[in-house]
Amino acid sequence: MRVLLDQVIHDMRNKGNVALLQAALERVGRLFPGAQLGVLTEAPQVLRHYCPQASPVRVNPPSPERNGLPLSLVGRVAPRFLIRWGLELREELKSRRSRREIGARGSGPFAKSHEQDLAESEAEQALTAGVLQAVQQADLVLTTGGGYLCDYDKRPLTATLAVLRAAIQMGKPTAMLGQGVGPLDDPDLRRRLAEVLPKVDLILARERRVAPALLQALGVDAARVMMTGDDAIQMAYGRRSHSLGRHLGVGFRIAPYTQVTPDDLGRVRPILQAAARRHRARMIPLSISHHVREDDRITESALFSGYQREPWFKPRFHMPVETIRLAGKCRVVVAGAYHSAVFALAQGIPAVGIVKSLEYRNKFHGLRDEFGCGCEIVSLESRDFEFDLGQAIDRLWQNAEELRPQLLKAAESQIELATEGYERLRAVVSGSRATIPSASAHAAETRPGACSSGGRQEISS
Repeated sequence: MRVLLDQVIHDMRNKGNVALLQAALERVGRLFPGAQLGVLTEAPQVLRHYCPQASPVRVNPPSPERNGLPLSLVGRVAPRFLIRWGLELREELKSRRSRREIGARGSGPFAKSHEQDLAESEAEQALTAGVLQAVQQADLVLTTGGGYLCDYDKRPLTATLAVLRAAIQMGKPTAMLGQGVGPLDDPDLRRRLAEVLPKVDLILARERRVAPALLQALGVDAARVMMTGDDAIQMAYGRRSHSLGRHLGVGFRIAPYTQVTPDDLGRVRPILQAAARRHRARMIPLSISHHVREDDRITESALFSGYQREPWFKPRFHMPVETIRLAGKCRVVVAGAYHSAVFALAQGIPAVGIVKSLEYRNKFHGLRDEFGCGCEIVSLESRDFEFDLGQAIDRLWQNAEELRPQLLKAAESQIELATEGYERLRAVVSGSRATIPSASAHAAETRPGACSSGGRQEISS
C-alpha cells in the first residue's frame, strides 16, 4: 500500500508543523503496517532528518538556491548527527544571506508583501510530473494537520487543492487531518475550497468553535467531518512529567498573520520579566518557527534581554520533542505562537495566549474551548493589557496544581477522538465510509467542566 501525505507548508521550518507530520506518519504507519509513506516536501534532506521512515516527493525541481550545501547525496549515507549539523550550518549561512538581502531592501523583516509572494509563486501551484506520478501511484492521499485553511495561506493551500483535486479525479481516497479552519473571507479562495472540500472523504478538524460552520458554508457534509483536537497533543501528553515545572515558558511570534509588531514586544517584555522575578523563575524559550521572516528565536531574545543570558548557539533542527521537553520544565507558559501553548496544555501546564489578529483569536479560543480555564487569553488591543497579562500569569501560577488534572483529562479526551478519527481512514480506503457523528455530537465529550479558579474567556476591553 502507498500513502501520500501533503504537509502543505513544505519548508519544514516550523516545529508545530513537523510535530503534526510526525504524528500523522506514526498513526498512519500503525493503521497500515508496511505501507510506503511518501511526503511532499521542498526540503528532502530535512524530511529525512525528522522523518526517516518517509520517502520525499519533491514539490519543485532542485536548484542551487534551494539546496545550498550539497546534502542530498550525503543525507543518504551519513550518520544522522552529521546530517543534523550539516543542516544547521546550511541554515545559518542561508539565514545570514537572507537577512542581508532584507536589510538591503530597507523594509524590515516583511519586505515582500503577501501579494508579491503569491505572484512570484504562481508557477509553483502547477503540479509537477513527480507529484502527479505520486498521486497516481497512491492508494490514499492525505493532507497533514495545520492551520493553513485560511486566507493568509492562499498560495500553498491552492497548490494543495490541486493535489486533492487530482486525487479525487483519479478516484483516490482522500482525507484532511488535524485541520484548523479560518478566517476564510477571500471569495476566490472560498470558491476553490467549495469545489474540492465537499468531495474529500474525511475531514478531521481540531476545534469546534469555527470549523463546523465554515465547512458547512463551503458545502461539506457534516457526516464527513469530525472534531479531534490538535494532532500534536498525543506527542506532548506522552512526554508529560509527573509534576509541574518551576519556570515561565515563552513562545512568541512577530508575523503578518499574528499582527504582532516589534512595538508590541516593548509592552510584553517588562510584564514577563516582572512575573518571572516575582515567581523566582527562569524564562524558558519555546521557539516554534525558525523561518527567516518569522524567527521565534529572535523575538524571544528581545523579550529575554536584560533578564537572563541566553546560549550563544540556538539550534534550529532539534526534534519537536525537545521543545516539548522544555515546555515540561514550566509551571505556566505565555504563548503568542500556537504550538507553544499546545505543547504545554497537553502536559497539564496552563497557558496564557496573547492575541491580536482574528486568526490567532480563533486559534486560542479553540484551545480554550478544548482545555477550559487552564488556557486564558489576553488581547494586545486591551486598554489594560499590561495589567491583564500580569494578573493572568499570577492567577494561573497560583492555580496550576488545581488545573493540571483538568488539562490532562481534556488532553486524554482529544487523544481518544483523534484515535477514532484516524481509525475511520480504514473505511475511507475500503470505500465503505462509515457515517461520522456530527461535530455537535462530540461537543460534550471533550468540553471541560466549569472553571473554578477565576479564569476568564478573554481579557480585553
